[in-house]
Amino acid sequence: MTSTAFYPKALHDARALALPDARIAVFKHPLGGLNDTQVAERVAGMHDSLLTALAKSPMPAAAAAPPPAARVDAPAEPAPYRHATAWRRSNRSPSTR
Repeated sequence: MTSTAFYPKALHDARALALPDARIAVFKHPLGGLNDTQVAERVAGMHDSLLTALAKSPMPAAAAAPPPAARVDAPAEPAPYRHATAWRRSNRSPSTR
């Protein structure tokens, strides 16, 4: 549920959460500063929007997470591999040092 002023943000947030077909009911903005009678009028005006939103069958959420990265095994003791790193550093061109 959102006000007319924040409906675009509600749609954006729903898409960001992989819910592109979220059911969102809308009421007229603003509510702040209204008395009880005025709020009741806004609620009555929202009735059709609420029924439309509830009647919609949203698509299931899409997978938001990327596939897991491939596992990389590193040696428990890196000391034997230090010479390769030192060799690479000493053989760089002068412009990359």
